[in-house]
Amino acid sequence: MPKNDVPRRALPPYISMKTFLGFMEKLQETTVPERVDGSVLKNYAGSTAAQITAALRFLGFIEENGKSTELLGQLVNAYKTDVWQQEIGEVMVEAYAPIVKDLKLETATPGMLNEKFREWGADGEVLEKCVRFFEAAMTEGGIKLSPHILNKVRSKPDRTKVRQKRKETEEEESNGDGSSGDAAPIGTVRFPFPIPGKPDAALYLPPDVTVEDWELVDEMMRLYLKKRQKE
Repeated sequence: MPKNDVPRRALPPYISMKTFLGFMEKLQETTVPERVDGSVLKNYAGSTAAQITAALRFLGFIEENGKSTELLGQLVNAYKTDVWQQEIGEVMVEAYAPIVKDLKLETATPGMLNEKFREWGADGEVLEKCVRFFEAAMTEGGIKLSPHILNKVRSKPDRTKVRQKRKETEEEESNGDGSSGDAAPIGTVRFPFPIPGKPDAALYLPPDVTVEDWELVDEMMRLYLKKRQKE
């Protein structure tokens, strides 16, 4: 089969565990919606909302159309109870089984774990975030991980690059065009498009974005524009 004909596999969650648990708590305090769509995620930034949706879909909490599954209700009810660790642990082990496969988590090295996620399709900063969520999820579920994984040294950001990036941003803002050039942020693809009578615009989307993801983004943008017009 030609490489281009290989179906793209959905990336595992690459949001922070704090955001994930915060969303679970929000549903527990309100109710599990029949469908997770833009109206449920309206208080989140667009990229965060898309990442939450992708994570819920990967973990089996929602279907492709956003409809909530029984599993989501089960986990929300278990959150912050005595059965939470067992429930979330079982979900995570099953969800990640196709990725880690026969990897012995109790003795694996960080490099071995990274290889599994890289083989699945994650790379760069997204790879690091995927692995970070996996480690947090396994810990949350009481799954024992190798001390080599848990005690690995995290890479620190290059402060020189951070300062340079801040300087570039300030210069762009002072120019008034808000443009960040043609380089897309790591882990995304840039989609430029013209708007008649207005400056050109561009979107930065993950490479595995789906039609359902775009419908979510479209809905959130419509809500945002409607709100702006009323102000």
